[in-house]
Amino acid sequence: MDSLIIDLQKDILENKDIKSILNKALMISNELELKEFNEWINFELNGYKDNMDILPSYRILECEVRYDSIGQAGLNLVTTSRIPMMSISEDIDYKLREVKVYQSILELIHICEINHENVHFKLDFKIENLLKGYIGNAIEIYRVCPIFQIEAIIDHVKKEIMNWCSELKKNKIFGESYNFTDEERETAKTINIISPMIHIGNTNVQINNISFKENIFSNLREIRNILDENDVDDELFTTIINNVVIIEEELNKEESDISIMKKSAQFMKDFLNQITVTAFVNLLLQNVNEILNILSSI
Repeated sequence: MDSLIIDLQKDILENKDIKSILNKALMISNELELKEFNEWINFELNGYKDNMDILPSYRILECEVRYDSIGQAGLNLVTTSRIPMMSISEDIDYKLREVKVYQSILELIHICEINHENVHFKLDFKIENLLKGYIGNAIEIYRVCPIFQIEAIIDHVKKEIMNWCSELKKNKIFGESYNFTDEERETAKTINIISPMIHIGNTNVQINNISFKENIFSNLREIRNILDENDVDDELFTTIINNVVIIEEELNKEESDISIMKKSAQFMKDFLNQITVTAFVNLLLQNVNEILNILSSI
């Protein structure tokens, strides 16, 4: 069967370039007259620089704040790099660590291509100068973000489009013979095919939202699979599983406590950040970060 929706899913599964995937999704969305989805795709293609107030939560990362310093060692000047910045206060620390990734998808791909392990994000000039006065010997202050967190944004966009295609197919919207019927267009307008993670504008997501819970459960299942498929030590396995269970139990309650879930997810993230980086640790962090992003969007 020649189908626009199935073709788009194949492109994603075959890892075609993200620009062509987004352009094809935009063409389909235009044909179906889905304004909100159009807006999201256009922002991903062009970036959010002038629209920071509607930046999706999966593009807000938490990174480490580090600095380079210069000091005297005898007669020589010695430069020390990537020193973790001391804590100021919990609220200030969080704001300093927060990075809003507004660049277009193509810019993010370029960032991933030219950086191997980490990418540095500059602080606002005025804030950096204030912190230099606080630290004293700092010559440059910046946020350090593991490159996999940038790659996770790109993967998340692909995942959202794949889920969107699946939702269209469930509602019998295929675009057979590369055309949509009037009935398909009308049906597309009546179903909710926008994930809570990509809503444009100030949209409140309720805790009982089925899609919200399914997204978190999906990441928790992936965490369990990663642990089962890799040779991990007992401490790591027990720590992660215990917190996965806490989040699962909250999700299954009629009224879930977001703060408890956030604390468990943050605990997993802090624990994993202390471990030597490996492929499966990176995968675990990607899923934990996605859970935190979802919870932060509520």
